[in-house]
Amino acid sequence: MYYEIKIATSKVDEKTGKEKKVKLNYLVQDKDFAYAVLNLSAELDKENINYRIISATEKNYEEIVCDYDEQEEYFYIARIEFDDVDGKDGKRLHYNVVINTVNIYFAKEICEDICLQHGDNDAKIASLKESPIVEFFKYYE
Repeated sequence: MYYEIKIATSKVDEKTGKEKKVKLNYLVQDKDFAYAVLNLSAELDKENINYRIISATEKNYEEIVCDYDEQEEYFYIARIEFDDVDGKDGKRLHYNVVINTVNIYFAKEICEDICLQHGDNDAKIASLKESPIVEFFKYYE
């Protein structure tokens, strides 16, 4: 299961040198809500930062795609639509995926590959947008 956890913390502004309050979103894959919050808290405690968790939401993602071995700066959320497998009710199904890559052009190429993997000529990218996620932690499959 995937959880998006938002924290409030402070960071030093590189331009002004002043401390400012920021909100950061983390994506956590864990077996349940409690473990996701607990494991992210342990990770953040290692960094010795002051923070508070302000929200945690279960997300309906089917897949997380990391384009490289190391996490890149940008995360994108894509919604891919395709026809129902049995084709009887005429509904379009959707597939939600989070993509971690260097820019939106690479994210689009990954979406196109996913469309091809589904083997559906009618598969299409319904939306692709940059996400506020700053890091992904995988604790459980």
